[in-house]
Amino acid sequence: MIRWGERVLELDPRNRAGRALVAQAHVARKECRDAMPILRGLENSELEEHPELYADQGVCFAEAGLWSDAQTALAKVPESLKSRPDVSAAARLIAGKVAPKRTAEATNTSMISSKPAPGPAKAGDVIDVTRRLIRDGKYADALARLQSAADGDPNNRQLRLALLEAAVLAKVWRTAALQVGSVMPLATGEELYMFYASVAMYETGRKEEAKPLMERARPRMISSPMVDYYLRAILGQRG
Repeated sequence: MIRWGERVLELDPRNRAGRALVAQAHVARKECRDAMPILRGLENSELEEHPELYADQGVCFAEAGLWSDAQTALAKVPESLKSRPDVSAAARLIAGKVAPKRTAEATNTSMISSKPAPGPAKAGDVIDVTRRLIRDGKYADALARLQSAADGDPNNRQLRLALLEAAVLAKVWRTAALQVGSVMPLATGEELYMFYASVAMYETGRKEEAKPLMERARPRMISSPMVDYYLRAILGQRG
């Protein structure tokens, strides 16, 4: 079924039924890494057309530690799917991660008369916020938040990956290229970041180094004007 869906997407990358089929098949096989590029790129109209994808988003976002996004998706899951085992497990996971934090904050607030200045935002919270900014096209805002967070936590690889993405989308090439060394090596399942790393190297003059990463990323990339442009520029071929 996955092979058939991927064949459909090769012929028509915008085919909604094909995108839904491939994402759902990967989630059913517990392959969230493979499903994430589609699940993260779904438009509201696609989710309304295939509301079962909210369940798949909730499961995979929870597995990736994207608590806010997972909560948002699970809140929209149709009642008939809320008893699905993986959906129930995701809901329990989120409750265990989010609820204790809120309870602790409430307790601390009631025990002290004046609240201290808030500390640095946690990496996961920053990434959740900046993913929403990126979906809204606010690349510069996302970049600024991620740069500040990465400066305070320079060894956090997830922050560096998110910063790489935001910098490429904002076309701040030097910042993007500086992240590449911090996130390498990139593993199977990280093809989206291989793409961004390749673009960053290409745009900063490292054109030969950009090719191997783009070759690895290409089979998992979904056609778009940006993807098609850089496939042609770096590899000399269409998506």
